[in-house]
Amino acid sequence: MKNTMKTTIKNFGKAFKISLFMMIICGLLFPLLVTGTSFLVFPKQARGNIIEYNGKAIGSKYIGQ
Repeated sequence: MKNTMKTTIKNFGKAFKISLFMMIICGLLFPLLVTGTSFLVFPKQARGNIIEYNGKAIGSKYIGQ
């Protein structure tokens, strides 16, 4: 019984570490990489198509934004 419990705890620890690692990669690093690349390659488009009136942002050119 003790051996089974140790194995379960060991497997849980591995699963937790892998999940944490993947959350950092998929939830933080990849979005930052894609956003940074878009700002470098397409600087005007990456900032959106904001409509300004008298120097004040009043909306977006596209309805979905």
